[in-house]
Amino acid sequence: MLSHHFSKSFRKQDFKTYEKFITIVTRHITSPFLRDPLQQEYLARKARVEHPELNSRAILKDMQSSPIQEIMEDILRSNKGKVIYVDFLATWCAPCLSEFPNSKRI
Repeated sequence: MLSHHFSKSFRKQDFKTYEKFITIVTRHITSPFLRDPLQQEYLARKARVEHPELNSRAILKDMQSSPIQEIMEDILRSNKGKVIYVDFLATWCAPCLSEFPNSKRI
């Protein structure tokens, strides 16, 4: 519950609460399975807020009004002959976050 609370506060760009209670966090969240992804999320979200230029390097494509079939056809057409890996991990999910490094290895 504690890790979920802090993860929610990170999404609201509230880092001060985590920083204020870091000693309590390290004392009570002892499982690396929960602690490590929480720390990684904190560092990543804080970096994005403090250095917004990091986000500006992303390649974005507006697909809000496109049906999923068109989106998939566009992805397949753009990457013909290539292996396509689609990752549906949630950034708010601690177990999902722990799998991110494995996704990068693929």
